[in-house]
Amino acid sequence: MYAMTRRGRNETSNSPGKCSMPDFCGPTNTYIGSHDAFAFRLTKPINEELLREFDFKMYHYGAENVFIWLFQNKMGFQTLNPCKEVYIYNMHCVKTGWTYTGKKKRINVNRVRKQSGMAPFSLLAPLD
Repeated sequence: MYAMTRRGRNETSNSPGKCSMPDFCGPTNTYIGSHDAFAFRLTKPINEELLREFDFKMYHYGAENVFIWLFQNKMGFQTLNPCKEVYIYNMHCVKTGWTYTGKKKRINVNRVRKQSGMAPFSLLAPLD
């Protein structure tokens, strides 16, 4: 599975003034465990019991780390972060009409077992 970290940039079109996004994958950045996009291929359906473990909101802090942990520890996936070769961007400055107004919580701590997966920077590798 690829778990990719975003690049940063200044968004000037579609937003008033400048809207700067931090770069978590630039040439001088240190890996902090942030992932913004995933790519994977399932070879068989996920069973009902495991599917229930994926029942959490992806906008909570640490959700992507739980997602990675489940793929690594429950499904046997190797996880790579090819963000140095595949550039993705978070478009936080674009007004979409939807904003999360609830309270975000951290979900990768204080669980029955600590589920915190990481996908350090890596070069691209085949998905098989």
